[in-house]
This record gives sequence, structure tokens and C-alpha cells, in this order.
Amino acid sequence: MVIRCRQRAVALLKGTVIVVLLVGLALSAVAYAEPRKQELARNYATLVGRLALTESLFERMSEHCHLALNFTSQQDSSIDYHLRMHTGMTFQQWQQQFGDPEQANAMVADVLNDTLRDIGECEQNGVQQWFSGMQQNLVGPAIEALTALPTIMGLHARGVSEQEALAHFRSKVLAYKTLSAAEIIGLAKALSTGGYHYAQLVFLPTIGINHEKAVELFEFAYQQQPSADNLYALAQGKAHIDRKASVIMYKQAAEAGLFEAQRWYGNYQGCQGNKPDALFWLQKAKETNPEQADFIEDFIVEINELGEPTNCLDGWVY
Repeated sequence: MVIRCRQRAVALLKGTVIVVLLVGLALSAVAYAEPRKQELARNYATLVGRLALTESLFERMSEHCHLALNFTSQQDSSIDYHLRMHTGMTFQQWQQQFGDPEQANAMVADVLNDTLRDIGECEQNGVQQWFSGMQQNLVGPAIEALTALPTIMGLHARGVSEQEALAHFRSKVLAYKTLSAAEIIGLAKALSTGGYHYAQLVFLPTIGINHEKAVELFEFAYQQQPSADNLYALAQGKAHIDRKASVIMYKQAAEAGLFEAQRWYGNYQGCQGNKPDALFWLQKAKETNPEQADFIEDFIVEINELGEPTNCLDGWVY
């Protein structure tokens, strides 16, 4: 019974959310855009609406059954950070600007009533099984699909003051262990460079540099999500305080197949005078990303003709 109810809830939230959220977006924000942009906006609207309705359903179920059924803080961070960086709007702003609260509330009420009837009201095991299934079959896949969507321009959000963005940055750094790996990496890069991207078109150029804190965040993000991309980011941060350790990380990321790391490590070997290793890794980079082959070939020519790439200074890559 719980499985059937969960499947029905998932199907309903997937199938009808477009009615609630999409019309305002498709007809106003991108009415005159090219079809590809309209399709991207439609995908964003569908996934944001699905997640917004599911979050509301969890809140209503929590209130009714006196339980705590919520998105995790990492899920909240994944959603909001991707939307800010790739659409310029927060999760809340999407709902406020393009949502239909009356229709959404009615839909949530219908799903809640069906769910409670099927699982035996607030029987705890039934509710927990339903919640786990919703997380696995709807929330997780929706967040994964959302964070894979590319940038869309042209949506208009409420402006954010420098003070608001700076306060947001400081609060997130303090609470970084509750965030998604992507947002932690964004904060760490800000600490490493002194410039913070709050959102798509909101950038603070002078927040101050703290390399030690940046590495702390880079390391935590890599522990949470040990990808080659995150290892490369950690290597970049680590280079400011321990170049020797960072070189090991760059090499590991290169061995994991990351183009940027292969390019960097090949250049580094060239800066160190290790021509065979330099050519080996630069060739690897060409094979990994053929579209950048001409760019990489320039480094190879420099090594063959000059003995090292022109981006070297004192044996380091710049």
C-alpha cells in the first residue's frame, strides 16, 4: 500500500506541476526567446515546481503528523545555489515569481489526503517508508536533473544589495558543513581569490583572502564528494600554502582523467624541464578534450622550441 501511494504521489507531482508553474514563465519571461531557450526555461520551471510542491507536501505532512520531514540542508543548498548561479534567482524567488499558490495548495492537499488514507494516517513506519521513497524516487532525481541544467539568461529577480550578499557569504562560511559540495567549492574559491559570486550577475570583488580557510573548505568538499573536479579545486587552493602537496593533487586529478589537471600538470613538467613527462601529459590532455587540441599544441610547440611553456615563472605554472 505504501509503495502504491508513493508511486501515485510521485506521478502526480511529476505530471501536473507544469500547470502550476510553467505558464507564467513560458509566456512572459521567455515569450520572445529562441525555442532552445524556451525549452530550457520549461525544464527549469518543471523541476523547480516539482521540488517546491514536494517540499510543501513534506511540510504539510510534518504538521499533520507532528514529525520532521524536510529536505536536508545539503539538498536545500544544491537547489538554491544552482538556481542563483545559473538563473540569477533563488528557489524562493522562482516560487514567488512564477508560482500559483492557490493551485499549488489545492494539489498538495489532495496528495496529502490520498497519502494519509493509504498509509493509515500517521502510522510512523508507514510515513517514514513513504518519505524515504519520495526522497529516493522524486527529490534525489529532481535535484540531479536540475543541477545538470545549463545557464539561462534573461530572468529578472529582485536586486540584492552588497550588504545582503556579504552577510549571506559570511553566514554560509560559518555553516559550510551543512552545504552542498558545489556551494562549499564556491565559497572556498571566493576565500582563495577575494571575489565572491553570490548569483549569476552579483559579484563582490573585495571580500578578503584567507587561504587557510579556503583550503579547509576545499578539503571538506572533496571529502563529501571526492571527484576529480573537486580534487583539482583543492590543488588550486593548496598551491597558495603548500605547492609541493598541491603538485601531488594535480597529478592525481590528471590521472583521474580531468582535462584541466592534465593541461596544468603537463605545463608544470615543462616548467620543471621534464620534457618527456610534459609531452606525455599534454598529449593526454589533447586526447581527453580534442576541441582544445590546437590550444594544447601551442604549449607543445613552445616546449619543443623554447624548452618550456611561456606561462612558466620560477618553475611554476601561471
